[in-house]
Amino acid sequence: MDSGAVETCDYCKTQAVLIMAATIDYVKMASDVATIISNNGRNVTIIKKVKGTPADVAKPWRADTGSTTEETVKAVIGNFKSEEIDGRIIKKGDKKFLIAANAVSAAERPKIRDFDLVTDSSETWRIMGVDVVEPGSLPILFIMHVSKKGT
Repeated sequence: MDSGAVETCDYCKTQAVLIMAATIDYVKMASDVATIISNNGRNVTIIKKVKGTPADVAKPWRADTGSTTEETVKAVIGNFKSEEIDGRIIKKGDKKFLIAANAVSAAERPKIRDFDLVTDSSETWRIMGVDVVEPGSLPILFIMHVSKKGT
């Protein structure tokens, strides 16, 4: 070993990594994600349909129309990579909608997976799944897998 070199023990390396990880500012990261999406995205409306209550529980298909909750947010829209398209879960033509978590109202963030549809201009997409990027307890980004409604 070189007499001028200092050898670092594995414990010290682990502690250094933990200290670096502890200094990540997730609030700033969430703010940066929101800014990037706001500057580069376009308005979309996410829609949650709430089913009505049937007058006759033996005939649930005769429920009233219920209600909808809608929120307009900015989204960056992207494609799946060709190797991600399996023809069953992810089909050709499916998209990813990236939405900053703090763009969704605080009341709806925990229920983001309950949303059913996204409208983008004149197109309507069915939400197939939502991945939440959430280091710790702070949601930063929602990645929605969407498919054209009717396909």
